[in-house]
Amino acid sequence: MVRIIISLLFVVTGFMSCKCDIDGFSFSRRNYTVNSMRTDGYYYNFSVDSQGDTVYQYKIFYINGVCINQGTRNINELEASFVNGSFLNNLNNKRYSWGIYSVQADSIMQVQYWFPRYGCKDGATVLSSLWKIDNDTTLKLVSGSNTIRDNDKLIFRQFSPKPDSTNSFIR
Repeated sequence: MVRIIISLLFVVTGFMSCKCDIDGFSFSRRNYTVNSMRTDGYYYNFSVDSQGDTVYQYKIFYINGVCINQGTRNINELEASFVNGSFLNNLNNKRYSWGIYSVQADSIMQVQYWFPRYGCKDGATVLSSLWKIDNDTTLKLVSGSNTIRDNDKLIFRQFSPKPDSTNSFIR
């Protein structure tokens, strides 16, 4: 019985001292200097979930190579949060959803962003995706992670003001 208690203490202590890792990106942030896609708004798609609710995925790309990847159930509330500043107030202290992107040969874009590491309060894993830039208003998923399944195309929506890309996680 004493051995079991000691063994359990080692296991519990091991889990408590386990450090939640934050994965790094596989490439460095670079300024976006070509004009193959627009950065004066956001890209989005939507699907209907199993309860019949519309779910939107959106990506915001900035010319400094930073991006935001998130989802919402109400696109009008999302845009209102851009205008009134509550979007950044909710996102500013969280690593999740911030990321970087890089455009290669004017038509292929690699995107990486942090996603919560399950079972770990502060840990983050990096999700990656590769997108083909069809034109300046349409992106198509080539491979990788996409929040909304069966919807591999993002459409551009011009919107101003976009939230600021300044954050404490990406230099």
